[in-house]
Amino acid sequence: MLNGTCERRYSSRYSAYLYPEDKLVKMIRSFTHHDIERILEIEAQSFPKSAYNRITFIYFSKLYPDSFLVYEKDEKVCGYIIFDRKNGHIFSIAVDPEYRRMGMGQALVRWVSRKCDRMWVEVRLSNEVAKAFYKKLGFEKKGVIKGYYGNEDAWVMVF
Repeated sequence: MLNGTCERRYSSRYSAYLYPEDKLVKMIRSFTHHDIERILEIEAQSFPKSAYNRITFIYFSKLYPDSFLVYEKDEKVCGYIIFDRKNGHIFSIAVDPEYRRMGMGQALVRWVSRKCDRMWVEVRLSNEVAKAFYKKLGFEKKGVIKGYYGNEDAWVMVF
């Protein structure tokens, strides 16, 4: 599912990817500090139990400047992904609830799959939606980390 062909189009601000099997043009670009407020909104809506704060996102942007990407549609940030290119670890991915089920999350993971030979992510045990999302993309459960989220375990899912 992640191995489709991709036509790449460039502009000064974006790396846009059009996947033949998708109906929408995916606009994926690097995070800028102008995106922070919108990223914080998406984060709070997506992870009410454990949302990252501003400092965490700034830290990620400094540590992974080429691996903190946003999905933008009609000049609005609709989602983001943060990952480590060296080992394929997806630290965080989220899409605004208003824009979910439109292929944006899949497009972000597809982008990572083109940069990393291997991908892995921790998923909250109770997050059935996330587990189904990753399974649909071909990830498999490879282990459990006890107490990863404090009072809740995490699945380690690998692609």
